[in-house]
Amino acid sequence: MIKIAPAIFSGNLSYLSKEIEKISNADLIHFDVMDGHFTPEITCGKNTIASLRNKTELLFDVHLLIDNPLKHIKEFITSSDIITIHAETTNNLSQALSLIKESGIKAGVALNPSTPISKIISHLEEIDMIVIMTTDPTVSNEKFDTTTLSKIEEIRNIIIKGNLTLDIQADGRINIENGKLAVKAGANILVAGSFVLKNNNPAQAIEELRNL
Repeated sequence: MIKIAPAIFSGNLSYLSKEIEKISNADLIHFDVMDGHFTPEITCGKNTIASLRNKTELLFDVHLLIDNPLKHIKEFITSSDIITIHAETTNNLSQALSLIKESGIKAGVALNPSTPISKIISHLEEIDMIVIMTTDPTVSNEKFDTTTLSKIEEIRNIIIKGNLTLDIQADGRINIENGKLAVKAGANILVAGSFVLKNNNPAQAIEELRNL
């Protein structure tokens, strides 16, 4: 089953609680936490996410696009159901993953388009979700990178051969056309920002993606 995680900050930032109501048929809400260092933009902190926790029963998928995530993970634990960190931002990946898992929530690891899968192969037993970035978050307004589809396929084959139970999330400029390609390659969670939140009917857009 394909799960859909709308990236809520693609919506109207003045009315986030209203935006959440529009996507009540989603599976998760995706929060991009950007620090202005690892990424060129700055988004939100722990208080913004925590303030929305009582607005929905949907799972909170918190994506830390920040340098030195070990310093900040604890701040987001109480308001998250899954926390994803980037393999590029820490030299202590096992320590960061342990901190997340010991708190009783799921742990994800994201890979930028240029980061090889070998970076996380030795950590697969520690991971609940692998996030393949289909755009480069360190560059603004990137287009969907079709070369990342082979990375999704490679990860899916490794999961199957190893009899592992990991989710594969595709994140970056997802729409119907490239979403279909990502699902075919092996992704089972799609992060969709503008395609859902800027759609006249966000709930319908979610169902269109889910039916891929």
